[in-house]
Amino acid sequence: MMINVNEFKKKLITQALQGKLTEQLISDGTALELINEIVKTKSTLKKKWSILEVDNDNLPFAIPSSWTWCYLKSISDSIGGKTNQIQANEVKEKGEIPVVSQGKKYIDGYTSFSSKVITDIPVILFGDHTKIVKYINFEFVVGADGTKLLKPICVDNKFFYYLITYASFTIFDLGYSRHYSLLKKCPLPLPPLEEQKRIVAKLDEIFAELDKIDEQQTRLTTIQEKMETKILKLAIQGKLVEQRPEEGTGEELFKLIQKEKQELIKEGKIKKEKPLPVIEEDEIPFEIPSTWKWVRLKSICDSIYAGGDKPQDFVENKDSNHTIPVVANGVTNNGIIGYTSLLRSRENSITVAGRGTIGFTVYRNYSFFPIVRLIVLEQNKFINPIFLSTYFKVMQEKSTGTSIPQLTVPMIIDRVIPLPPLEEQNRIVAKIKNLLPLCRSN
Repeated sequence: MMINVNEFKKKLITQALQGKLTEQLISDGTALELINEIVKTKSTLKKKWSILEVDNDNLPFAIPSSWTWCYLKSISDSIGGKTNQIQANEVKEKGEIPVVSQGKKYIDGYTSFSSKVITDIPVILFGDHTKIVKYINFEFVVGADGTKLLKPICVDNKFFYYLITYASFTIFDLGYSRHYSLLKKCPLPLPPLEEQKRIVAKLDEIFAELDKIDEQQTRLTTIQEKMETKILKLAIQGKLVEQRPEEGTGEELFKLIQKEKQELIKEGKIKKEKPLPVIEEDEIPFEIPSTWKWVRLKSICDSIYAGGDKPQDFVENKDSNHTIPVVANGVTNNGIIGYTSLLRSRENSITVAGRGTIGFTVYRNYSFFPIVRLIVLEQNKFINPIFLSTYFKVMQEKSTGTSIPQLTVPMIIDRVIPLPPLEEQNRIVAKIKNLLPLCRSN
């Protein structure tokens, strides 16, 4: 079983800030004595400020008696300011001094503006509206993006970093963005200085081991993904299961599909199609068994179309009147963004993302309503949809276009597809279902 390292770290930080990871020693003194030291230090800075009283009726958890609660403003200063910021056009790929910002990378580039360099380090970087909290112990210049740089007063630098990290994920878990104005209102537990150092030492020790585990898990995940990709590639190349003469050929199945489609056209269930171009040798991506056949995608699908606008009765949460999933291009929740009462696409169909996560393929065993350039493949009844979706997963789409990368229906209807006999398709899918879970077993 994989460990969610980030969630584990969050729990450990919370426990540490509850006084559960370290011993409280009388020789450490009290946090109130530390507050007095902060008062003396801040007074010498000649800034207008005051120790803010914390509302004891609204605290998140209990802390040891030698600790106290405080607010960010009481134990830190915000440094940097606009005088240390440079504009985006002044950031280069190369330079002497790193440029930091609230983005996920946090080092946006480099500059040579040594006059704007911040040398008062270490500091904690806090990004409004982002997840970023960084401990910075090197000289740098600030990017012009509203980044907050916080300097602790009489508080251990690394402990202060863990405090801000705790406050950041606490704010986010409550459903708010990580905005500085909310950070300032978050009550923070403050132990004596010596215990702060013990907490840092304990967390650093445990986190070092967790980072090793995370690295090993990442390697394992990479190996698992490679194994899964290999299985899927073998599947669409006819190398995962044996070919059986009694199951017929892809050519015979193709003729059956065309006969079936002609019947559907006569019944008015599907539209008459234009003749498809002959498959040229240079279009074939790999070899397939002699019993298989290369075909055009359109020739084995009853319908291929793209989603449109969001339905008027769209709701985010499912209810008795809105039970049909509304599906877009996203990966999260397989692209399901809400619900409607309208049905557009039949169950046991395939969707391929035409924008955003281009090429993201999902087999859907339920009826749905597609939107936002989501391409829907309603395959013929003699095609196993999971086999067809496997082909699209392996042969990942490449983004195209200029300003807006996209994939369109005309770009895929002529796609060449390997066609095995139906029984072999079914055996391939069964084999995939048996093998893929083994790749993820621990």
